[in-house]
Amino acid sequence: MKKEATGRAAGGRRKRIGSIFRLLSSVTGLLILAGCATPPVAPVPAPAATTVPLAADQVFIEITSEPAAAYLLVNNQPSGHAPLRLAVKVTPQGFLTDYLTIKARFVASDATQVSQTSVAELTPRDKAPQSLAFTPQGVQRRLR
Repeated sequence: MKKEATGRAAGGRRKRIGSIFRLLSSVTGLLILAGCATPPVAPVPAPAATTVPLAADQVFIEITSEPAAAYLLVNNQPSGHAPLRLAVKVTPQGFLTDYLTIKARFVASDATQVSQTSVAELTPRDKAPQSLAFTPQGVQRRLR
């Protein structure tokens, strides 16, 4: 008689465990499907362009590239893609206060092209340019 009771109890436990497992599987499946059915989030519009007030000893250098979106490094630090407005310190006469190296990296879009880098090196002997226009062939400075 004990064997029958133990057998029945074990069989009942197995059924309960099986039904709990099926329930958990169903709930997990529903949660996964519910996550897939969420609507996409609408893009947030970019904030309006704001101008940061410059200190009296700073000016902006406008950096552009042709083709657009060249990868920029300022003093070997990643700085994003062109176009870029770069604030630099200048003397009262408009000369740079420190050395400045700006590199524009043009990455090849397919195997027939070659990636190229153009470099502008500015020193304290240079007046701060109004803009720098990078191309794979070089850089053009436009003075103030």
